[in-house]
Amino acid sequence: MDERMIEACWGLGESIVSGRITPDRYTVNRGATSIEIFTGRQETAIYPAKEGGTKEVKLDGQGINNTCLLENHIRQLDHLATRCEQIFGKDLDIEWAFSDNRFIYYNVER
Repeated sequence: MDERMIEACWGLGESIVSGRITPDRYTVNRGATSIEIFTGRQETAIYPAKEGGTKEVKLDGQGINNTCLLENHIRQLDHLATRCEQIFGKDLDIEWAFSDNRFIYYNVER
């Protein structure tokens, strides 16, 4: 089966890169008809600070116990990955962000 791996966290991806948290992990077949979900361990999240830079915030029970992506987010990411593969080829690393249920940023690397 041809699968994609999606990792996600609350706030900025800096939490994943720094190893501060274990991200949620979604294994998705192309077309997103099958989604396997692993809920990570996220006690904190990093957000942009109003005064510049970033700040680390302790998550409440809802943030700790719930995955950060909804099914429609996963389907949107699958669609984005398909479009990127059509342009750049397969085996891409795509960094992305959602805000208010819409993409605000993505970066594609080979």
